Amino acid sequence: MAEKQPAEPKQKRRQPKAPGIPLTERLYRFTYLIGSQTIRLGRRLKKRILRLARWCGTSLVHAAQRAGRGIRHLWVAQRLRIKRSYSEIRRGLRELREDYRASRHLSREEKRARLKESVSNFFLQFHRHIHTLLHYFAPLLGLVILLGTVFYVRSLNFALGIGFDGQIIAYVENESVYEQARAMVEDRIIRDLSAEQVHLTPERSMAIVKKEDLTDAEELANLLMQRSGGELSEADGFYVGDDFIGAVEDGDELLIYLDSILEEYRTGEPGERVTFDKPISVVEGLYPSASIVDIAAVRNVLNTEEQEQRTYIVQEGDSPLLISDKLEVPYSVLKSLNPGIETSLLIGDELIVSRAVPYLSVLVTRTVVEEQSIPFEIEQTVDSSQNRGWSEITQTGEAGLEELTYEITYEDGVEIERKLISTRTIKEMVPQKITVGGNTPLVSYPTVSGGTNVGGFIWPVGGDGGYVSAGLYGYYGHTGMDIATTIGTPIYAAASGQVVLAKWSAYYGYNILIDHGGGVQTRYAHCSALYVQVGQYVEQGTPIAAVGATGNVTGPHCHFEVKVNGQFMNPANYVGTRTRAQMMAARAAGY
Repeated sequence: MAEKQPAEPKQKRRQPKAPGIPLTERLYRFTYLIGSQTIRLGRRLKKRILRLARWCGTSLVHAAQRAGRGIRHLWVAQRLRIKRSYSEIRRGLRELREDYRASRHLSREEKRARLKESVSNFFLQFHRHIHTLLHYFAPLLGLVILLGTVFYVRSLNFALGIGFDGQIIAYVENESVYEQARAMVEDRIIRDLSAEQVHLTPERSMAIVKKEDLTDAEELANLLMQRSGGELSEADGFYVGDDFIGAVEDGDELLIYLDSILEEYRTGEPGERVTFDKPISVVEGLYPSASIVDIAAVRNVLNTEEQEQRTYIVQEGDSPLLISDKLEVPYSVLKSLNPGIETSLLIGDELIVSRAVPYLSVLVTRTVVEEQSIPFEIEQTVDSSQNRGWSEITQTGEAGLEELTYEITYEDGVEIERKLISTRTIKEMVPQKITVGGNTPLVSYPTVSGGTNVGGFIWPVGGDGGYVSAGLYGYYGHTGMDIATTIGTPIYAAASGQVVLAKWSAYYGYNILIDHGGGVQTRYAHCSALYVQVGQYVEQGTPIAAVGATGNVTGPHCHFEVKVNGQFMNPANYVGTRTRAQMMAARAAGY
C-alpha cells in the first residue's frame, strides 16, 4: 500500500493592492460629507422651528382671545352686579325717606323709634349690596387717600433749626445756607478786632415749617452778627466775588461809582457788553462799625494790582517770533503789548511780556465786522514743448473779498479773545492760470540774469535779477538776503527739492520753504503769489512764486534764506550777490 503523500500547504492568493487614495481626495470627501450633513441638519431644524413657531403663534392668539373674552365677560358680570346693588340701595333709601316723611305727624319719641326701626331694617335688607359697593370702591378710596397723603407730605418744608443755648434763632433750608452765612460773618468781623469770637457751633435740629418761615443766608448772617458782642451798624457790604472789601453807609453811591467805571468803556455800539471780570454784589445788613469805610477807601482797594507788569530785555539773535516761543506768550498778545515790534527791534529794548493786572478789570465784548482779501489760487499746467524755467500767465488771478464777523473781548482795553461768528463772501476769487515749461534741456540750467552760481544753487529771482538791498544781519534780526525788484517778478527754486511750507505767515507774508535734503532748506518770503503746494517736488529753476510786498516789509522784494541743520547761513555764499548797477545793466539789456 503506497504511502499517502502529505498534502502541500495551500498558498494564499494575494489580492492585488488597490491604488491609494490621495490625501487631497480624502479631505475633499470628508469635507463634502460634513457639509452635506450640516445642510440636511439645518433644513430639518428650520422645518421644526417654523412648525413650533406656527404652533406657538396659534396658541398665543387663542390664549389671548380666551383671556379677552374672559375679561370682557367678567367686566360685564361685575358691572351688572354693581348696577344691581346700586339700584337696590337707591330703592332702600327712597323707602327710608318715605318712612321719615310718614312719621312727621308722630310724636318725637315715636318718630325716633320708627326711624331707628327703618334704618335697622334698611341695613338688614341691603347689607349685601352695601358690602358689594364697598368691595369695589374701597381700594379706589384708599388710593385717593394715599395720593393725598403723598402730596401733603411733599408740600411740607423740612428745615434745619439753628439754635444756641437751647433757643432756636432761625430755620434754614439746609446746612449749606448756614455755612454761607458763617463765611459772611467771618468776612465782616475780620476788620473788627474788638468784636468777640462768634460762637459758630450751633445746636441743630429738624423741624417742619412753612416756606415763608425759612431764613436765607444774609438774614442768618445778621442774626449771627448780633452775637458777636461788637458795635454793629446798618450798612451795605461790598463784595468782589467771595471777598468782602468793606461796608459803606450809602450803597447807592457805591453803585453809581462802579457804574461810572464801566461808563468809561461804553461806546453805545449795538450788542456791546461791558461788565467787570468778577461778580459784584452789595449786601445790606449788620456790619461791625470798624468795617465801615468811605468810597475813597474802596477806590484805593480797586486800584491795587493783583499782578505786576513783567518785562523782557531783547538779546542778540532774538526776533519777535523767537521771543514769543521762548516766553510762551501768544504772538498776538506780544504784538498788542508792544506796537511796532515787527518794524523796530534792537538789542537792549525792553518788551512788555505781561501787563499789570488790576484788582478789578473791565471786560468789553463787541461785535466787529471786517473785510479780508481772499488770495487767488494758482492753476498750473505743463507745456512739454517749452523748457523748464519758461512760464506764461494765461489768466490773471484776482483776489476775492469776504466779510468776517468777530466777537472780540477786551480786558481794560487790550484784546484778549477773538471768536469768528460768521463769514460772507462779497467777491469771488478768480484763479490765476499759468503754463510752465516741462522739457529738460540737455545743458545745465544757467543762472538768471547773470547771477553767480555757487555750489549748485542758482540766483532765485528772474527778470532783471534785482539787487541785494540788505544782506544777512543787514539790520537786527535779519536772517536772510533781501533781493529788491518789481512786484510780479518770477521767483525760481534755487535748487531741486520738496516744498514743505507754502502759506501766509504774520512776519514773512506769503512764503515758501523748500527742503533740499541733507539738512539744507531755502525760504522765499514776502511773495505776492504762490505757484506750488506743500508736498510738491520742484526742479531747480522751477517758477515757484512772484515777488511781492506781503508781511512785514517796507517795499517789494524777495527775502531769501538758506538754513543748514537749522542754522542761518549767508545766502551770498550759495548764490552770490548782485548790485544795483548789475540790475540796471540787465534792464538795459532787455530783461
